[in-house]
Amino acid sequence: MRKNYLLLLFLFTFLPYLNTLHNDFVYDDRELILKNKIVKEGRLKDIFLTPFWGKKELGLWRPITLLSFRWNYLLGDFSPVSFHLLNILLHSLVTILVFLFFFKITKDEIISLFSAVIFSLHPVHVEAVSWIVGRSEVLSTLFLLLSFYFLLLKNNVSSLLLPPVFFFLSLLSKETGVVLPLLFIPYYFLFPKRIPRKKFLLQLLLFTITFGIYLHLRIKILKGLIGPAGEKEYFYGYPPLTRLLTFPLIFFHYLRLSFFPFHLSVDYTFPPITRITPVFLGLTLLFLLYLAVISFTFKKKPLISFSLLFFLFSLFPYSHIIPIGWLIGERFLYLPSIGICGLLGILFKEFFNRKRKISLIFLSLLLISFSIKIITRNRVWQNEEILWKTTTQDNPYSLRAWYNLGTSALKKGNLKESLLYLQKAISLIPSRKRKHFADVYHNLGIVYAKMGKRGKAEEMFKTSLKYNPYIPSTYNNLGNLYFKKGKMKEAIRCYRKSLKLAPHNPAVLKNIARAYLRLGETGKCKEYASKTLSIPSLTPHQRVEILNILAIAEREEGNFPRSYQYLAQALRIDSNNYLTYYNLAVFLEKDGKRKEAIENYLKALNCGGPSALILKNLGRLYFEEGELEKSEKFFKEALNLNPKDQGIKEWLRKIEERKASKNTNRGIP
Repeated sequence: MRKNYLLLLFLFTFLPYLNTLHNDFVYDDRELILKNKIVKEGRLKDIFLTPFWGKKELGLWRPITLLSFRWNYLLGDFSPVSFHLLNILLHSLVTILVFLFFFKITKDEIISLFSAVIFSLHPVHVEAVSWIVGRSEVLSTLFLLLSFYFLLLKNNVSSLLLPPVFFFLSLLSKETGVVLPLLFIPYYFLFPKRIPRKKFLLQLLLFTITFGIYLHLRIKILKGLIGPAGEKEYFYGYPPLTRLLTFPLIFFHYLRLSFFPFHLSVDYTFPPITRITPVFLGLTLLFLLYLAVISFTFKKKPLISFSLLFFLFSLFPYSHIIPIGWLIGERFLYLPSIGICGLLGILFKEFFNRKRKISLIFLSLLLISFSIKIITRNRVWQNEEILWKTTTQDNPYSLRAWYNLGTSALKKGNLKESLLYLQKAISLIPSRKRKHFADVYHNLGIVYAKMGKRGKAEEMFKTSLKYNPYIPSTYNNLGNLYFKKGKMKEAIRCYRKSLKLAPHNPAVLKNIARAYLRLGETGKCKEYASKTLSIPSLTPHQRVEILNILAIAEREEGNFPRSYQYLAQALRIDSNNYLTYYNLAVFLEKDGKRKEAIENYLKALNCGGPSALILKNLGRLYFEEGELEKSEKFFKEALNLNPKDQGIKEWLRKIEERKASKNTNRGIP
């Protein structure tokens, strides 16, 4: 019978999430998976020695989660289907473990089955399952439940040695596995006859040793950091007691989501409580009532007490008593919700014993509504645009949503939409938190620059640097702005500041070389261009760009053979590069080789598509060669691309005059 339950639970869990297989990588998936070299080519040693985000400053180390991403990549490259499929399978395994866990505690199939079914279909879990990066929650919970399950077995070797192993794996999946001993202690005191005292103390000792080993490794890899620090904290900059005063509000937000998982959102925002207010006092009174229920049921109804304590202690890492960087996240309820599901299982059993038919109807309606909610909520995670548009509807005050929506529109080239969204994001930034959102001003600067509004762009880049003077890309973009304005010295100053923060950035090195070339300082130009060529990770396209810069610098120094050598080298790397053929044509034209110049302008045109500049040059060269028909053809094509160019119109008049002159000389009336 129990095997049928397990199969039923697997189907209940798996089927509603099938539509996630069509979902793309979204939000943090791109940085942590698609752009992560460790996922693509990391060795096992690299995975365990690398911080989760690649930056120790964020205080996260989750090698087991990274290892699972690496395993996904080896199986199916960067196909989102395989990543989503593994998330669903892991969630199914956790659901089965929830059933086994509660059955081990209660010996009651109805309580265990109902608790597991509610857990499997709880809509608040969509974020942890549909979002690939949410896997850390699922993996950590999986290993934590395995550890707890083996703790509950009768005295044998596996019940003693396996719990610390799975506890360690839970910690390596996500830091919140640390709550396992906190859950084990109340279980022992609630059910003292189930675990011998010696085993309890020995197990606590093993957990302490395991945690000590984990903490030592974590501090060593993160260089002393054990969690988010400083500006990475959500409540950074608020009065010292803010986290403590806001805790009751956060707790009841999570409790509401556990019992009433509707009106969901990727991002929740509300003003923190910074002083003692009637709201704080009211919420504190309710929290004390919650503790009173635990105390009242401790001996009379220990299962209820354990379920409530499970929720409370599992939620502790997300209470902000210990600093974290996110206010409220639905994925954070993945483990704590097990306690609420257990409580609902106990209450359902009581109701089932009294009103069997009504309870079954209620259960059916609940499961249908939850399944529909999961399927519709899965679609929110379909892609970046849908995710953030839905979030702005769920929570119009979500700065994160407006910012990400603006950034997504910017990547697609929808500048007007991006401008609107980023301006909305800026309007939501609290004055005390502006330094945390310098990226918003930076991206708005990019939008203005692309729109040709250079004054506004400069203002936004400078504002971004005012709030955070450590963003190398902002200095680079400000330098590009000065470059377009012809302010080469200002551009070079910005590029140099960018290089101080990111010394081996090929794009910035190339930009400095270009700026020095524009100033006529060919020696400096060649120096920075040569530095760029020495970077091993340089792409073929970047290498071709640098070779073209070197060719122009050599040309300006009068070293013509060397300039042609650089262009020949560029063509060996990419024989279809527009820029190389264009520069080669310019050089040949200056050397009086018009036919070879024409040939290379045509190749440039073929590689790069229509260009008014190249078409004009071809028209002029054919005019000089006396081929008026071809000259007229190219000038007319150039005029179609740039109808306001008076120079082209002047050339067409010259062609008409030359044609008329020829006709007169031939005696044609």
